[in-house]
Amino acid sequence: MGELEIKERKSGAMAALWAGVIWGFLPIYWQMLIPIESSVIIFYRIVLVGAVCFILSLFKYGWKRIYTPFKEDKKLILRYIIAGMIITTNWSIYIWAVNADQVIQTSVGYFIEPLMVCIFGVVFFKERFTAFKGVAFSLACLGVVVLIVHFGELPFVALSIAVTFATYAAIKKHLNVEAVLSLTYETVFLVLPALCVIIYLEMKGAGAIGVGDGYQYQLLFLCGIFTAIPLGLFSMAANKVPLITLGILEYISPSIALVLGIFYFDEPFDVVQFFAFVLVWIGLVFFTIGEVKEVKAANGQSDGNIGSHGERKEKRLSEVLDSSKRFELPQYIKRVTAGHGGETFLILGEEKIAFYDCGMAYCGREMIENAKAVLKGRKPDYVLLSHTHYDHVGALPYIREQWPDIQVLGSGYGAYVLGRPGALKTIESLGKSAAEYYGFPERKVSMDGMGIDRTLSEGEVVSLGGLDVVAYEGKGHTDCSLMYYIKPHGLLFTGESTGVIESDGWIHPSVLKSYDESMETLKKSRSLGARQLMVPHYGILPEEATELFFDSYEKQAKDEHDLICSMYEKGYSQQEILETHKSKYWTDERVKEQPIKAYEINTMCTIKAYVGAMIGNNG
Repeated sequence: MGELEIKERKSGAMAALWAGVIWGFLPIYWQMLIPIESSVIIFYRIVLVGAVCFILSLFKYGWKRIYTPFKEDKKLILRYIIAGMIITTNWSIYIWAVNADQVIQTSVGYFIEPLMVCIFGVVFFKERFTAFKGVAFSLACLGVVVLIVHFGELPFVALSIAVTFATYAAIKKHLNVEAVLSLTYETVFLVLPALCVIIYLEMKGAGAIGVGDGYQYQLLFLCGIFTAIPLGLFSMAANKVPLITLGILEYISPSIALVLGIFYFDEPFDVVQFFAFVLVWIGLVFFTIGEVKEVKAANGQSDGNIGSHGERKEKRLSEVLDSSKRFELPQYIKRVTAGHGGETFLILGEEKIAFYDCGMAYCGREMIENAKAVLKGRKPDYVLLSHTHYDHVGALPYIREQWPDIQVLGSGYGAYVLGRPGALKTIESLGKSAAEYYGFPERKVSMDGMGIDRTLSEGEVVSLGGLDVVAYEGKGHTDCSLMYYIKPHGLLFTGESTGVIESDGWIHPSVLKSYDESMETLKKSRSLGARQLMVPHYGILPEEATELFFDSYEKQAKDEHDLICSMYEKGYSQQEILETHKSKYWTDERVKEQPIKAYEINTMCTIKAYVGAMIGNNG
């Protein structure tokens, strides 16, 4: 695990820890509001949480991002109203229980809630009920039975909290939205009714004003912040730590509540209750072990071993990568890249020289100067195009301008693409967007000489003297994608059909045309037996990373494919799928290398390709 990843894990774990601590100590805050009625507190909480989350969402996402999903799918309003009503019911039961001196019961409820979510998954979503989950659920049920026999009644509070939150989680399974934005949607439709109730109660003298002391009314107005802060911390943690770690840390909150109930609030807690808790705790141990095993199984791992796919492989990939060495290239390859967004290399043979790709238009002239410094008077003979996207061909006109006799090589379909006025217009438009994005809006983007002179067939060899460049079709990213294999050195320029790698080792799938063709390209890439890989927008990988890269890409591509297809099957619009994709894949690393306009165009191509394939298969 790299140093950056270790820091991310630590910060994520601390965020989850603090979220649990804040949630755990909230019973003290709620009891400080007594004698304000619990029902009144709930109405205030709805309004204040809605206000705080709306302001945060507006600041973070903007108004357009907030309202767009509802504009495209009116049914979302009903879903979020239902979700909001259920989570409000959960809050109501919890706050009433805390202020009715039943903190221990709330603790029981949140301890058994993960098990209840598991049962909902089995019943409503046909998820697998493993032996470990069966034991966990049986022990939790036994603990509840012990409490029923002991008290002669159902533990209503605990079961209600668990059931309402499990129901809320089941509804949220279909609502893939960031936490703060989701809570905005869940509360915003309830804010007006809740505000009307508050006004009515206050006018009748049954609200919060005048019931308690002045400081309590001031404290009441903090409930929106006290709800949003731990939620934000938890959301931050969810993006940085494994789900298993997150799940275990979730038990901090009910554990603190249990201790508070016994020692701070002096609630009765006898041996029988302790025995019931022990049964639930043992059940949770089984549940956690089962979850760990499921994650390992899903990632193709067994205890202590590394499987053929998955997270462990990705971790190993990040461990063997060192981004500071990604441009420590063999002597026959020189990097002449200028600016951000696209890479350009020179492949130096004994007799001839070839550019590999051209990079962006906005920094084309700087790239030419870098190349001239390497060439030292020699003239390049070829340009080898991986495909025809603007960040790979943008500077081609400047190369032709400097070296008019140079020959541009690419695929047959690539030649067709660069012969289309519409394609050239798109390349020019994206090139201008990139120039503005990287701070050079005044620079012109030329299309003069944009084209392919010679098309390469499958397995065709381009000899440079002392080394041969072999071209292979590599579809998936585009229909014009090519890979280049350098003999005798065993170096493969992979192309984007097998992914784009970030400096931290995370691989982004880049399938714009066909998932199946991408998998065929992956299979072909493996069959070549390359010793080392040159990965687009990254650089060279160490030899030990070759198979790790292929394995990691296969998993990440499948995950993206499954995400898009499952959302489409559930009725989400393509724009909703794009926004969900953005929340997962539009990272800080990616922002540095790709303008948002290009990302959105590419991702929408991916979504349309997968959706189109599904429709074709079904029709």
